[in-house]
Order: sequence, then C-alpha cells, then structure tokens
Amino acid sequence: MIPVSPARLAGIKAQVGCYRRRPGFYGSKPAVVVDNTLARQFDVDARDTAWVTDITYIRTKEGFAYLAVITDLFSCRVLGWFLQYRQTDELNLRL
Repeated sequence: MIPVSPARLAGIKAQVGCYRRRPGFYGSKPAVVVDNTLARQFDVDARDTAWVTDITYIRTKEGFAYLAVITDLFSCRVLGWFLQYRQTDELNLRL
C-alpha cells in the first residue's frame, strides 16, 4: 500500500505561480502624512540640524534582514542603525 500524506488527506495543495494582491483596502488605518520640512534642501550649514533615515532590506542565507539607518546630512555620518529580521513598527520607531 502506498502511504498517503496528511496534506493530501486534508485536500491541501501548494500554490504554484505568482502571488498577486487583490485590489482593495489593506491595513487597519491610513498612512500618516508628515509635512516636508526639509523641502529638498539637502545642503546643510551646521551639524545636527537635519537628519535623514532610510530602510532597506538585505538578502541573507536565512532570509531577508531589514536595516534602518539615521544619518546627519551635514557630516554624512551614521548616527544610529537597527537591524531586524521582520519589518515591523518597532523597526521604524526604534531610532
């Protein structure tokens, strides 16, 4: 007798192909829009007057790692960073 897997008994199959998002509303609340106080003026005359942040992801053997960095525009010095393996609100607010 050929053994039958529990997934086959439950009628579960893997989805093959592209995962597409359905059009519609995602999330529970709308995004917060913040005033553009910098107004694209990236030339700064003094330290600690304008900081910028960026979030990026890095592909690793264990999956994606998300990196948030805060930088001073005057010196281009990294002031702080935070690395996490899930992109959550904590990643955005921790810095």
